[in-house]
Amino acid sequence: MVVLAASIVSKSGKVLVSRQFVDMTCIRIEGLLAAFPKLVGTGKQHTYIENENVRYVYQPIEALYLLLITNKQSNILEDLETLRLLSKLVPEYSYSLDEEGIGKTAFQLIFAFDEVICLGHKENVTVAQVKQYCEMESHEEKLHKLMLQSKINETKDVMKRKANEIDKSKIDKNRGDKGGFMSMGPGRIETSLSDMSISSSGSGFGGGSGFGLTTDADSLSTKSKGRETSSAAAPPKGFGMQLGKSQKTNQFLESLKAEGELIVEDVQPKVGQSRAATLPATDPITLTVEEKLNVTLKRDGGISNFDVQGTLLLQILNQEDGLIQVQIETGGNPGILFKMHPNMNKELFSNENILGLKDHNRPFPAGPAGDAAGVGLLKWRMQSADESVVPLTINCWPSVSGNETYVSIEYEASAMFDLQNVVISVPLPALREAPNVNQIDGEWRYDSRNSILEWSILLIDNSNRSGSMEFVVPPADSSVFFPISVRFSASSTYCGLKVMNIIPLRGGPSPKFSQRTNLITENYQGKNVMFGYLKLKKEEDNVAVHEEDNRDLLYGEAKTPRMNTRRSFYVTLFFLFAIFALITIFFYTPLLSSDSDSDSSSSDGVDRQNLYVPLKFTHASHFVHKVKVFMYDLPHKFTYDIIQHHGLARGGSPVSDVTTLNYPGHQHMHEWFLFSDLARPQSVRLGSSIIKVTDPDEADLFFVPAFSSLSLIVNAGRAPGSGSSYSDEEMQEQLVEWLKEREYWKRNNGWDHIIVAGDPNALYRVVDRVKTAVLLVSDFGRLRSDQGSLVKDVVIPYSHRISAYTGDFGVQQRETLLFFMGNRYRKEGGKIRDLLFQILEKEEDVVIKHGTQSRENRRAASRGMHTSKFCLNPAGDTPSACRLFDSIVSLCVPVIVSDSIELPFEDIIDYQKFAVFVETAAALKPGYLASLLRKVPAEKIIEYQKAMKEVKHYYDYTDPNGTVNEIWRQVSQKLPLIKLMINRDKRLVKKDLSEVNCSCICSNQTGIISSLW
Repeated sequence: MVVLAASIVSKSGKVLVSRQFVDMTCIRIEGLLAAFPKLVGTGKQHTYIENENVRYVYQPIEALYLLLITNKQSNILEDLETLRLLSKLVPEYSYSLDEEGIGKTAFQLIFAFDEVICLGHKENVTVAQVKQYCEMESHEEKLHKLMLQSKINETKDVMKRKANEIDKSKIDKNRGDKGGFMSMGPGRIETSLSDMSISSSGSGFGGGSGFGLTTDADSLSTKSKGRETSSAAAPPKGFGMQLGKSQKTNQFLESLKAEGELIVEDVQPKVGQSRAATLPATDPITLTVEEKLNVTLKRDGGISNFDVQGTLLLQILNQEDGLIQVQIETGGNPGILFKMHPNMNKELFSNENILGLKDHNRPFPAGPAGDAAGVGLLKWRMQSADESVVPLTINCWPSVSGNETYVSIEYEASAMFDLQNVVISVPLPALREAPNVNQIDGEWRYDSRNSILEWSILLIDNSNRSGSMEFVVPPADSSVFFPISVRFSASSTYCGLKVMNIIPLRGGPSPKFSQRTNLITENYQGKNVMFGYLKLKKEEDNVAVHEEDNRDLLYGEAKTPRMNTRRSFYVTLFFLFAIFALITIFFYTPLLSSDSDSDSSSSDGVDRQNLYVPLKFTHASHFVHKVKVFMYDLPHKFTYDIIQHHGLARGGSPVSDVTTLNYPGHQHMHEWFLFSDLARPQSVRLGSSIIKVTDPDEADLFFVPAFSSLSLIVNAGRAPGSGSSYSDEEMQEQLVEWLKEREYWKRNNGWDHIIVAGDPNALYRVVDRVKTAVLLVSDFGRLRSDQGSLVKDVVIPYSHRISAYTGDFGVQQRETLLFFMGNRYRKEGGKIRDLLFQILEKEEDVVIKHGTQSRENRRAASRGMHTSKFCLNPAGDTPSACRLFDSIVSLCVPVIVSDSIELPFEDIIDYQKFAVFVETAAALKPGYLASLLRKVPAEKIIEYQKAMKEVKHYYDYTDPNGTVNEIWRQVSQKLPLIKLMINRDKRLVKKDLSEVNCSCICSNQTGIISSLW
């Protein structure tokens, strides 16, 4: 019942393309194809013929035959349908249906055949889907095209620079002895430039060059002459350039370039080399935005040093273009501190974001084309202790086994930047030969002289945000593999500075300008990178020396005794501010968060509560009483031991210290992020919606950080008796027993406790015994009305599993109308998926595929969502699914077909602004859904996309102001209700009721102590 082979043959019997789908010898398939022309009669209209072994199903296409060879038991109707689909595909790839055309597109046709037929059976695909699958982006092809385009761009830049130099030399020749803005006579500079009272000592503004030009006459003359004589035109009198022997061979090529010939130079890209930093300016005005990154991360996680120093450089080729002002957009990053040169108009910049000199009559100085430094206009600095701003983290696990050390290294890149020319340098012990690299995503090189293994990745983008390398060396202490250093570059920056316009002060049109943006690493190093953190070495004195070396003075100024005094002043100021902050927290906060019933306004009408607010915050949570939360220190069997059991069930090895284990990634990781947030000290949680307390007597609420969702999937997909002794049911029972013994649970019957039950089946065995607590759930699909409700509990989002979309708004790059990839067959409410599959798989511009959780499927889903206008979000086993939040971060408009869905954070998010809601009954009408979506105009889709971008940080658990902070805000809003239920519980007695008659706030089947009963 299978297709043995699909072929295209000429009518003379010549085989042009043949693809077999079962194991057959070459002689066998050639014999079957050779027999076909003899069996086909002329002038007959049959579509198939048979012999004693196989059936030939064929269709003429001009002078060729499209042929399927099947066994005789195959369904002829299905084979004819397969043949018709292939007959539609062949003209799509081969526009000339002859031997030459088929031969040119043979590989494309084979790939298309593979998409239609798998293991001899027809796939349920359309022509549009086959074309899309065959044209999906290849990371290797993207790298090849990137390198090719880089060489093309470099060649074009060289040609443009040469053309500008030729034009410049012609202008200088025409001037003759009239002179220009800058006299080129030896030892003389035009006085109009020297009149500018701007330092030229080398330590001024602009990273060593400042606004001033070097007053060394020979140096200036040499640079000027070099620019003019680089073309084939004759230099001005008295400035003949002496060419060495090594340059004679290039003189002929330069002459050809001057005559307009295209000379392509072979420029090899080098890892770690920044193209923007090496190419000379080619436009009349060039502005360069450059940031240098210094990062050192702590031993126990967190950032020891994160410092970004940026500069905006201006380079002008012609002095007549110097009377300008530069209008910029700073990006609005509140962590950026800008600093300007004293000769710049600071008021103009602060009011209008325009950079210009105080004296409008003085131009910016011009520099030669080969001078890559330029004039510094603006500098900035950013420092942070937030780990989410780190663009690249490295995880390293060295382990000794017998006579070998196995080292596994992984990288994880943030979605903020696409990183280029990434090099991760790992020190190794002294080796006689190169290490044995078993697996690597990228390339590697062993530097035997310095005993360093370099792992190179040319490009890290959305297709490879994570990667790994594994290698083996002889037995060695784990400390020899550290420190690990990283270098890379990126074409975007933290400040997001953009040059919007060049304003000529003399009037007229704006001159042509270009902007270059580059982020590079100056010192990106971590010491003792283990278990997900870049850790420092044991020697504290080395840390002190390292920090001292990296504590450069603000904006690159030279170290002097005066600056050391200034540094001491800043340190003293910092400590004073820290003391002030501590006083504010420990003395003013109680006044703000007092539980007193008295009104905050006194009788004289003065709001005394706000008198204690030392700063003005923008978030509403800073103006209200912050809820105090205490997190239980649970036994490891409810937290880290579950992580270990999860790893053991998948072939891992036990570890002695389970607290070093990484939480495995899955769609219910919210329990880990909430646990990690409260595990941090309160000193780094000042922006949170709640206050973490270590004394339970001070707490308003109690957080139970059990990993209930992970516990549920420890043995998921594994047959009973497969070797794992772990039991989720036992964990649930033990957790409840542990809670019931706690004084603070018994005090208020658990009303003031918070429990995470993200997976719909989490804690299913004991939910009736903990339903008084605030439950953090994904939806209420598996909960009865007396177990969970919107009034008591909090709906939290799934953690999205695909990379966020970082491109621009628009629909041109989104060719697919509607996309869905997920499990087709679900239980209960999710049965709608199979019905939608049957309806939508017939639509040409709809991609709907069956797929389960895997890394490859996540990548395919990411590509599909990033290239689709709408993403289908039907109900799963319960009304909600993680796909909704994947859609939002992909800026793919969600189409929600789930009548009972509850959505997170609806008090601040209006989902109708970016999602399409369709009733189930309407969605199941054939043709209705696709027709509805085709009518949505492109402007409306872009409006949806903009709305999603505004709110997508609410679904990012790694964002400091994202999901975790919003969940705590939602929890804190439950406090008045919790206090109401606690007080109400104290005046009620339990009643024996034969029927469930529970209010929506789960009042525990109680009755009022009254004679009315």
